[in-house]
Order: sequence, then structure tokens, then C-alpha cells
Amino acid sequence: MALVIFILIIAILILVHELGHFLAARRNKIGVDEFAIGFPPRLWSKKIKGTRYSLNAIPLGGYVKLHGEDRAIDDKSFIKKSIWARFKVISAGVLMNIILAYVLLIIYFAFSGSPLATDPAKYPDFIKSKITQTVITNVLDDSSAKKMGLKVGDIILDVNGQKISDANTFSNYTASQKNKPIILKIEREKEAKTIQGEVGEREDKGSLGVEIANYYPNIVFKWWAIPLMSVIDLFNIIFITLYFFWNLILVLFNQAKPLGEVVGPVGVYFVAKQAVALGFSYVLRLMILLSVNLAVINFLPIPALDGGRALFLLIEKIRGKKMKEETESLVHLIGFLILIVLIIFISVRDVLKLF
Repeated sequence: MALVIFILIIAILILVHELGHFLAARRNKIGVDEFAIGFPPRLWSKKIKGTRYSLNAIPLGGYVKLHGEDRAIDDKSFIKKSIWARFKVISAGVLMNIILAYVLLIIYFAFSGSPLATDPAKYPDFIKSKITQTVITNVLDDSSAKKMGLKVGDIILDVNGQKISDANTFSNYTASQKNKPIILKIEREKEAKTIQGEVGEREDKGSLGVEIANYYPNIVFKWWAIPLMSVIDLFNIIFITLYFFWNLILVLFNQAKPLGEVVGPVGVYFVAKQAVALGFSYVLRLMILLSVNLAVINFLPIPALDGGRALFLLIEKIRGKKMKEETESLVHLIGFLILIVLIIFISVRDVLKLF
């Protein structure tokens, strides 16, 4: 299941990215020879109105083959369009990944997710509300709680069918149930459990012999504030991602300490496996971060990536003429080969970490 969801996540991110290139090309009257998900070999294809739609075997990429990308064929050729039109097509994939991340953030916040890169404490209470949980912080020896098997970190959900909204509610209720049977519903390590026992008579630390506290695991934004907070969190995620890559450059010149590790497809798979085990909101978190990372990486000024192609457009604008096709193609080919080697190296390193 984790593998299926991982492939589905990658496919969605790539589909959205390539769809951006496709729609921008159509809008600027540029022909699209092929719209492909995955890398060859080809599993399925169909040609519709001049465009071949393909599904390929390797689900870790995709591409849009633009009409006349390398040489002028007719008026629908990419190379014959203005610099601005070509830039819009090149950057549309990145823009679509940013839009996808924003939409997923709205969904994530709607499911009571906490901000990924924003401190909610900086924002006024009228746009947010807290979810309160009652957590056991200590279990006394020789107590009813100890005999019942309660542990530090257990979240108390209800007592004898009565929902527990805060620590005071729990203390007051258990104090009124001395020497009576009790059924607790708790959450322990993301799993719900039912525990039965009897309330004692001890005066210290309540009748059960536990110390409890209110815990606020999530800050939930009011529904009308979610679109705005999604924008703020999105910009913060983008900033942190850019800062991470800037840090990598500084590390190469021994000017900083690494903030974290770069992982390849194998590493992302194991992160996805953990996210699937933790639940839907964590899968959403992963998709948001991957979508932003895909956008940022693709727009870095590196040959073979969208950012590298945009850089050539900037050079063309400054020079007043296009660079030779052979030269540009060679630079992109070299950049592509370097990226493939880098991905293989990182993937091998991720696999070796498992042993």
C-alpha cells in the first residue's frame, strides 16, 4: 500500500507539473507533439488532435514534447514564439506545483492540520482555536492508575462514556467516583484503547493517582482564515526550501554546516511509508513539501531543468539573439547526464543506509 501511494503521489506531482506546460503551450498557440507520464518504455499511448498521450513504465518523471522545440517547422513551433511566450510555457510547470501546494494546504488546514512552517502564536486568537487534550504526565506507584496500566503520555478521551474536554473535568469526575468501577478510553501512540479498573480513595494527585495536564496538539484556524494562512504558510515553506538549497551551496565551500540531508527517490519512498503509517494528514504534509521542492528545484538555473531553460531565454534577451541550437542542446544534455548520475549516487547512498 505504501508503494502504491508513493507512486500515486509522484504521478500526481508530475502530472500537475507537465499539465502546466501543456496548458500554457496551448494558450500560446504552441503545438504539443506528446504529453507523457513516466519515462519509456511506453505502456500505452493514443493520439488525439495532433497530440500523443503516453503512459510510460518508469513513474519517476514525465515530459511534454513541444512542437518545433529545436527547429522552426511552422507557426505552431515553440522556437518561433516570443521570449515572453516561451518563458510562460517553461515556468508554467513550476507555477502549477505552487498552486497544487496551496490547494493541498487549504485541504490540510481544513482537516485541522497545524502549520508546517508558520508559528501560529504570532497570530491573534480570533482567527484560530485550540484543540485541548488531557494528557497523563505522571503515574504514581501503588496507585489505581498503575494497577490499571495507565502510562505517561496517554491521552484521556472519555471516562464512563463522558467526554473529557480538559484536565479539570477529568479530576472532578474521578473524585466523585471513589471506590466505583471506571472505564477509560485513551489514545496511546495513535491507537485507541479501553482500560477498566476501580477508583481508589487516595487524596494526593487525585483519586486515580495520576498527574494530568492540558495539551494543545493542534492550532485550528477558523474556516474563513484558512485561505490567508495557507498563503502565509506556503511562502514560509518556499523561503525555508530556498534557504536549505542556499545552505547546500555554502556547505560546498565550507562556509556553513548542513541543515539536513538530501534524499533521492528511495529516501522519499521511506518517508512516504512513514507518512502512510501515520495517516492522511501526514500524507498531505508530504505532498505539500514535495510539490514545493519540485517547483524550487525545477526553477534552479541548472541546465536540463526549467530554470536552466529560463536562463537561456534571459541570455537571449540580453544578447538580442538566440544561442546556437547545437550549443544549447549540448549544455542541456550534459546537465541532464549530471543530474541522472547525481540521482543514482544519492539513491545508492539511501539504499546503503538500510544496511
